[in-house]
Amino acid sequence: MSSDLLAYLSGRLPLGIKLLPLVGGTFTFVWWVIWRGTGFWRRHRFFRILWQGWVVIITLYIVAWRIFPPPPIPIRVVVVAERPDSDSPPHWRARGLADAIERRLAASRKPFTIQSPEFIPVLTRAGSTTERLDSLALQMEVRWQVQIVPSGETSTVGRHTVLIKRRRGDAFKTAAEIDAVGSLFVGDAIRVAEEVSRRLGDSSPLERWPGKPPNLPDVQFAALYTAVEHCEAGQFDSAAAILTDLIDEHPRWAAPRLELARTLLSHQPGLGGDRIKAALLKVLELEPDNAEAYILLGRLFLEFRGWNEAESAFKLAYHHNPDDPRVFYYLSRLNDQRFHDLPWDGEPELLERALTLASGYEAARAALAAWFREQLQYQPSYDLLTIGLALDPVSVSMKLAMSATLLKLTRNEEALEQCRQVLELRPGHPGALYNMGITLIWLERYDEAIAALDSSYRSGGTVDNLYYLGIAYQRKRDFREAMRQFKRRVAYYQGADDRAAVSARERVKKLRKWIAKEDSLAGIEGEGID
Repeated sequence: MSSDLLAYLSGRLPLGIKLLPLVGGTFTFVWWVIWRGTGFWRRHRFFRILWQGWVVIITLYIVAWRIFPPPPIPIRVVVVAERPDSDSPPHWRARGLADAIERRLAASRKPFTIQSPEFIPVLTRAGSTTERLDSLALQMEVRWQVQIVPSGETSTVGRHTVLIKRRRGDAFKTAAEIDAVGSLFVGDAIRVAEEVSRRLGDSSPLERWPGKPPNLPDVQFAALYTAVEHCEAGQFDSAAAILTDLIDEHPRWAAPRLELARTLLSHQPGLGGDRIKAALLKVLELEPDNAEAYILLGRLFLEFRGWNEAESAFKLAYHHNPDDPRVFYYLSRLNDQRFHDLPWDGEPELLERALTLASGYEAARAALAAWFREQLQYQPSYDLLTIGLALDPVSVSMKLAMSATLLKLTRNEEALEQCRQVLELRPGHPGALYNMGITLIWLERYDEAIAALDSSYRSGGTVDNLYYLGIAYQRKRDFREAMRQFKRRVAYYQGADDRAAVSARERVKKLRKWIAKEDSLAGIEGEGID
């Protein structure tokens, strides 16, 4: 039985479908003990009451399931614009067709859940082979694949074929092919998007859907998707310049404003906050039901710690698209009291819902693993990350999270190996150097630990590098340098919840006494903590 079906039958009841065998088995055992103990009831009466009891238990479960129903079973869809070759980006028409299809499916009344490379980076790294993409889609329990592929020699002028593939058992079979003939883009995009939606089971036409391409010349769409390509390549200034020109030329077109907000949010959220907010509010004025705009607006408010505004934005995004996994991930970043009116209770359930919708969502998986570590549940954290690494063996975020979990499990050599692998993928990564430094402390390789932690801090790593530098020097019995590092950490005191700073303060007090006693360093005795 698939995990989706089990989740559906479980509803939102504690223990879910497991309640039936648990309660039924308990009732059967108790009734058998009573029947055997009394001895005066006949066998047929035993089975009659047993059958009646099970009917009552199942009826009560159905009633409770109807009161606390599950969300619909997600229909996971991957939409991929394939590259003409390994060294070239997708043609702008292929990228535009994929965008139009995704937005049409997101607006559907069916529970389509788009598996987007925006939050599933392994889709970008999956390569161009059909076998690799099929394997990945099977692991993520995807039901449909939509692939936009170049049509032979004519790909340079924008002819593409849209392949619709449906999962059949452990393989994907082509269910339909749609030609995108390379005529006016807006007509092609709307026709193909509607046909894909119909083929996937939603035949009800929508007069209006957020992101629907407007009636504009092809050159405008070419500019839009070229800007998206520049943003993905890290050429943010170039992308922003193109998008700004499009906004000036077509002030009623929402897509350039949305992409500009996304670009600035990725590149300079602190400097461009007002500009991002203005762009997104204009998008919502043009398309009030645009869930994407609400998600980006919520991310902006999170960046500036506007908790109330972020809460409102994400809940509005949930209202317009309850099948977007990003909504659940970002809601989990808020305080537990802020989503008490939603049917998910607390951070872990929100993150589990995000992973149910998109098992390749690395940020959600890493956050849930961190939550398990905070609850001292290290084995569930390890199991969760093992699944993530099976999906993407070269994921930096999964390897970093796994190294932290292995540290908690005192599997230090394995944790060190995960850090080394991250540094091979991303040389100088401050998070990997930080975890490596802590691991080396526990392995009593203090000089190497000091080098790793110092390099992490100089590369922009967390201030907790200073705390562990102090630990390393203290274990080397270099008390004066240890006290200096602890003082540096105390200088970044962030409140009562800053446990590292509190611990550093206590260690400074003890070190002062040790130094005074062992070395008679009177010059340090009177120093205070700034």
